[in-house]
Amino acid sequence: MTQSPGNGAPEHLAANGADAGALSPSRRSFLRYWSLNMTLLRRAGWRWVPGFSYGGDEQRRMDELAAGIPRGAILAWLGATVLIFLVVAIAAMTAILGTALTVLWPNPADMPEAGFFVIMALALMLAIGVGMPLSIAWGGAVADRIAPAPPAIDGTGDAALYAKVRGQFRRMGLALGVCFLAAAGWWALIGRAR
Repeated sequence: MTQSPGNGAPEHLAANGADAGALSPSRRSFLRYWSLNMTLLRRAGWRWVPGFSYGGDEQRRMDELAAGIPRGAILAWLGATVLIFLVVAIAAMTAILGTALTVLWPNPADMPEAGFFVIMALALMLAIGVGMPLSIAWGGAVADRIAPAPPAIDGTGDAALYAKVRGQFRRMGLALGVCFLAAAGWWALIGRAR
């Protein structure tokens, strides 16, 4: 992998200009705890996580970011992230479904099958594309309060790596929503054929 002459970040990361400045505390927490997640997966034997691939330099940086997080913080982060994600996913579903039922279909019996599938796909996209990164960052904030870790040292490629990971979550949310709509449409067609 070639290095950019300007800031030391890999060219494919530095080219988009995402490295212009330090990360905010929330973004730093997200990147650090996502790095922990990927490091734990690699240690458990996972070599490929669909939708989330990283080069050798990126993996080494993730290992550096995850290093020094105490065991208590890891456990707190895992528990807090799950609970926060459940709350965010339920809130997203309630907001989308509640709005649709109030505005479009005040009588739920009038909701068409396609409308229900679109609502579910939107909730899935919102939960994965937005809710998952939020729960990772907020879970990290909870973990840092329960069992503080030494602060991570800013790296030159951190902003670009953050932008890459956020883009991966957005693409994953969109891909899962589209796959859900395709599967639901297929299911609906099979049901009508019978």
